[in-house]
Amino acid sequence: MLTYILKRIVYTMPIMLGVISVNLSAGLGLYWSAGNVISFVQQILVNRSGFGREMREEIEAVFLIRTQFCVE
Repeated sequence: MLTYILKRIVYTMPIMLGVISVNLSAGLGLYWSAGNVISFVQQILVNRSGFGREMREEIEAVFLIRTQFCVE
């Protein structure tokens, strides 16, 4: 269920920001767009780094422990 909600947010938020940006000043739309592009690139770089791999392994371990705990 949560995955479904997150997928909907990923696709609807850019559309909502675009509609809002059309009605507001150009600076705000540019700020939002630039911030999203910078965040996207930053997330890609972090995910590919050693820190990103460590975090992914830790999250998978915690998820595995919680899943085993809930099943038993």
